[in-house]
Amino acid sequence: LNLDSLQGIIYTSGTTGQPKGAMLTHSNHFWSATASAYRLGTDPADRWLLCMPLYHVGGMAIVLRCCLYGTAVVLQNGFNEDVVGQALATQAVTLISVVPTMLHRLLESHRDQLANSQLRCVLVGGAAAPADLVKKCLALNLPVAATYGLTEAASQVATASPDTVAGKPGQVGKPLMFVTVRVVDEAGHDLQPEKIGEIVVSGPTVMRGYYRQPAATETVLRNGEFYTGDMGYFDQAGDLWVVQRRADLIVSGGENVYPVEVEQVLRRHPAVDEACVFGVEDTEWGQRVAAIVVVKRGAELSTQELMDFSRDHLAGYKVPRLIHFIDALPRTASGKIRRDEVRRQII
Repeated sequence: LNLDSLQGIIYTSGTTGQPKGAMLTHSNHFWSATASAYRLGTDPADRWLLCMPLYHVGGMAIVLRCCLYGTAVVLQNGFNEDVVGQALATQAVTLISVVPTMLHRLLESHRDQLANSQLRCVLVGGAAAPADLVKKCLALNLPVAATYGLTEAASQVATASPDTVAGKPGQVGKPLMFVTVRVVDEAGHDLQPEKIGEIVVSGPTVMRGYYRQPAATETVLRNGEFYTGDMGYFDQAGDLWVVQRRADLIVSGGENVYPVEVEQVLRRHPAVDEACVFGVEDTEWGQRVAAIVVVKRGAELSTQELMDFSRDHLAGYKVPRLIHFIDALPRTASGKIRRDEVRRQII
């Protein structure tokens, strides 16, 4: 087997546009699995519950890792909280990979199964895990591992192990072994800790390129480094914090607004279940902050009440000027919010 040969083409989730086919080699997956094992550890008795799509890197990576580790996969036909809850109670599951929405649903409906499970790691990725969600898990002594991963880097890039999450909910830990991460300004220069810039990844896990898209490949792969388009920063301890996709950044009246910050505030309202924040074009301010909100079942909430709540917790320019309520946020098969579709609800 030539490790540098192509293992497969895995498409990105396409949350902000058309999916692109990332060409990943056997070597990419081998080093990713090895790096993950160093961070999370392995055990011959491990049983990794897989409820992610196999055509996304998060699902495929679990299969390949377990093949290399010689451990079991508990394979499920997609995510269903009742089926997952039953598996946790009966299948001796020790690891599970979920996105925040999945974890939220499990906590709502199968709290006891989670609390009494044999889980040694709950790997949470796909989107920033809200601090309040992490705290709920920690209250049940659930071993949460917040992770930042990319299709283009064969899944995991940085992961905060369960013993480090409690002190700083929201961070995704240090880069994995063999993986180098930089945070750079627009000129590509390294930024000091606490300064927000673009996350750049390099190392043996980075893809060969996008399938039949040389122009797109040239845009993101420069001198062996992958420019992710994600914004983040390192703190003083060297832990990575992921803030936002560069394309999702809102600039209103010359001020930067990070949607994740606004979403976290909106979710604090007791009547809000989910929220997605984005910018809409405005002739005066350049962009205005807009939000699509899902209200909890049985709750009542008005636009004005939510705006007033936001003003109590945010600077004025960050407060959503447009708020629409819907029954559910559109998502990809892997559970990520389809921001392109959400925008069309208002634009």
